Amino acid sequence: MERNVKHIKLIWLFVVEWILATASVLSGLRYLSYWWDDRKFSILSLILIVMFGYIFCVYFYYLFKRIKDRIDLLFVLFMIPIGISFMFVMLPDYVPDEQSHFQRTYLVSNLNLKAVKYVYIDSDYGIQKLRSYSDVFNNLGFNFYPSYTLFEEASGYDVLVYLIPGIALGLGKILHLSLYTCYYLGRMANLALFISVASYSIKITPKLKNVFFVFCFNPMLIQLAASYSSDCSIIAACILSVAYFLYLFDKEKIETKDIMIVCSLIIFIFLTKYVYLPIFGIYFGVISQLLRISKQQMKLIVCFAFSAIILFLISNYLKKFMTTTVAFKVYYETAHVDSSQQIQFLLEDKMNIFRMLYHTIMVKKDFYLSTMVSNLSWLTIQIPKLSYYLFFVSMIFATCTESVKHKLGNRFWYICIVVIEVALIILGMYLYWTTVGSFVTEGVQGRYFLPLVLLLCVALSNDLLKKFNQIYYFIPFIILVDIPAIFNVIRFFNIIS
Repeated sequence: MERNVKHIKLIWLFVVEWILATASVLSGLRYLSYWWDDRKFSILSLILIVMFGYIFCVYFYYLFKRIKDRIDLLFVLFMIPIGISFMFVMLPDYVPDEQSHFQRTYLVSNLNLKAVKYVYIDSDYGIQKLRSYSDVFNNLGFNFYPSYTLFEEASGYDVLVYLIPGIALGLGKILHLSLYTCYYLGRMANLALFISVASYSIKITPKLKNVFFVFCFNPMLIQLAASYSSDCSIIAACILSVAYFLYLFDKEKIETKDIMIVCSLIIFIFLTKYVYLPIFGIYFGVISQLLRISKQQMKLIVCFAFSAIILFLISNYLKKFMTTTVAFKVYYETAHVDSSQQIQFLLEDKMNIFRMLYHTIMVKKDFYLSTMVSNLSWLTIQIPKLSYYLFFVSMIFATCTESVKHKLGNRFWYICIVVIEVALIILGMYLYWTTVGSFVTEGVQGRYFLPLVLLLCVALSNDLLKKFNQIYYFIPFIILVDIPAIFNVIRFFNIIS
């Protein structure tokens, strides 16, 4: 009971931080928008910046002193202001495919779970309509008499990835909040979901907490988490899957709760982005514990398997109403994309698939690395070079501060899973997005490989720098990576506005 009360108090402490961070960021953007758009010096905005900024800093320091020995809570403490900053400085629909994800979320908020591309949205909405921070403030507030316009780009992903932001968006509509106020509520819900799952992952993993901490402050990952992107919940599930494996690896007996969590994660990935299913191959590392589970637990696994089949059938039923957008049809025709012909081409020579993988990686390797961390928005916003390289340095540094006690064979298997995943991701886009006969796959971005980075760190982890195994060594890294990235986003929108 006492533990639950303490947990609730912590939640409320972070809720207060969330509110203060939001007020601080919005007051700062309000001041900047006055200056950039109207060349006005707003003394009121400046007073608000100083007031909210001061209160936030004092409160932040208070929380830091209170939780300084808990890395999972320190993650929440730092991620809230950084995540909220990303959420507000990146204008609506400027994250890749966000317009289609928002439109699908709007459908879900109307309790329409079918994957259809047509959706009627409040007429205040327009794809990439907001071009400056002044536009944001002009579109926040209430709307009691909305009119509606037809849009036709709704995403076809499984409904599961839209439930949390859909609920938040729906609540906003019930309160008659304006379209863009609701828009940011949905973004907030996704960010809160990501922070919760990532924090829990850091909490339960017995090893490599520094690696998980640093990884989650990747600017590209934060951009996805603070948007409507379906990758937010999918990558969060992959992070938790790796963390839970490390948790079970050090555990002598698998409990019923463990089976329920892992099976739920498998079903979620199966329904949302099955290309990541091979990641669960790491659980062969706990095969000895799995062989000792009880008959009741085995029955539970069978029940989950049947549930997966039923949910898959329901998902397919909901997706049967989905049709290809006009833009995609035009691309498929002009780029000569045909999956059946592409398969025939690969089968003409047994080496074609290996040639394709080799040439793709050789040609695209720099692009993949860049779009794994930088190239924000629609690949148009670069983070500073120093921040870009510091992220990779911090990941390598964190990987060398602690080692998992896994055998060489296990580590080799983890690397094999990474290789298999890379091949499947490239092959998938080769079949469905690349010109027939080409040896270089198009359409793959580095962010698709993000879930594999953690697995690679597990395989390569060592304790060469174990004397630096303290979170305080890594906090300066995340600040030097993310704060300059935020400033570059702000500068980008200042230029185009």
